[in-house]
Amino acid sequence: PEAIRAGGRANAVIMITCYVALDIMQFIMSDTQLYSELFANIIVDVAIGAVAIGAGMAAAAAGALLAGAITTVAIPALAITAGAIVVGMAVGMALGQLDKMFGLREKLSAALRWTGEAVARGLQKTGQVIREAQVSMRQKVEELERRSNRFFYDLERETIWHLGGPDLYNQIYRR
Repeated sequence: PEAIRAGGRANAVIMITCYVALDIMQFIMSDTQLYSELFANIIVDVAIGAVAIGAGMAAAAAGALLAGAITTVAIPALAITAGAIVVGMAVGMALGQLDKMFGLREKLSAALRWTGEAVARGLQKTGQVIREAQVSMRQKVEELERRSNRFFYDLERETIWHLGGPDLYNQIYRR
């Protein structure tokens, strides 16, 4: 069982590395492929690979159990490994055909593209609201500044009028 788990982990690392590297290379070589298509390809390939590896590990575990249960016939480890590889490949190819039949990559790519556009629209709308709020706040601050300046100007004039009298007031503000 430990060898099966270790083999599954190694296969997962190799599979993910190869699928992601191949998908990225195809993206780089393509002039028309979009990022949403790249991510859809990576997601679908890794999902198919993970299920295929799981099926292969299950087949290997079943083969090991079968080999342990049958005492009269020895099943070599190579046969168990080959069976696991064949099962994993068959499951991977079947899932690949399902992907093509149902257009999973295209649907996932379209969903990712739509999500990206929705996020971009949301960010633009948020930016617009922030800009409008900034303009509104600037206008309110300017209005407050105008009113406070007017208040202090009127307060100054009233103070001079009441404390200095009309003569001082007329000297300063010459009407």
